[in-house]
Amino acid sequence: MRTSLTRYNNLLRRTCIDIPEFPTEGVLSTSGSRTIHINRTNKFVRRVFNNGNWEDGGRFYGPWWQNIPKQWREMIRIEDEQTIEWDYSGLHIVLLYALKEMNYWEIGGGDPYQLPDRESSERLRRLLKIILLVAINAQDMTKTLRGIHRHINLDLEEYGWVREEGLEIRELVNEFAERHQPIKEYFFSGKGVRLQNFDSRIAE
Repeated sequence: MRTSLTRYNNLLRRTCIDIPEFPTEGVLSTSGSRTIHINRTNKFVRRVFNNGNWEDGGRFYGPWWQNIPKQWREMIRIEDEQTIEWDYSGLHIVLLYALKEMNYWEIGGGDPYQLPDRESSERLRRLLKIILLVAINAQDMTKTLRGIHRHINLDLEEYGWVREEGLEIRELVNEFAERHQPIKEYFFSGKGVRLQNFDSRIAE
C-alpha cells in the first residue's frame, strides 16, 4: 500500500490538474460559511486508517479537489483534458447487502435512499445518506441521534428544514432500518469503518 501510494503521489506531482474557470477570488463553500480557493500545488494524498489496524478505514484524503463544491468537480481537467466523475450509487448500502450475499439491484430494491411513506425529494435523500453514515458507525440509537443532530447543526443552510418542519429523527432512523430489513443488523454496529476499507480498495 505504501509503495502504491508513493507511486500515485509521484504521478500527481508531475501531472497538471486544474479548473481553468475557477475564480481567483475563490467560491463559497456549499454551506456558505467560508471561501474556498484552489492551491494547485496541494495534490499530496494520504490514507487514514482507524482503530489501529489495516482493515478499518484507509480512505484517501488531502488534495484540493476533495474540498471544492460538487458543481465544480465536473470542470476538473487533467493535462487539459476533460474528466468524468463516476458515481457508485448507494455504495455503502449495496456493500452491506453484498455482505449478506445479496445483490441489491437484482432484488429490485430501487433507490436505496427513498422511504415508502415519505416525500421523494433530494433533500430527504441527502438526509438519509447522513442517517446511514452515522447509524452504521454508531454503537446505539442515542449516539446515532446525537451524531445526526450534530450534522444538522453544522449545516443549517442544508438541513435547517428538518428543525423547521419538526421532523422526528428517531422515527426516520427506525423507518430506514425497516426499509432495509435484510441489513438491519448492521445499524448501530460500528461497521462503517470496515465499509470505508472496502471503498478505499475500490479507489486504490
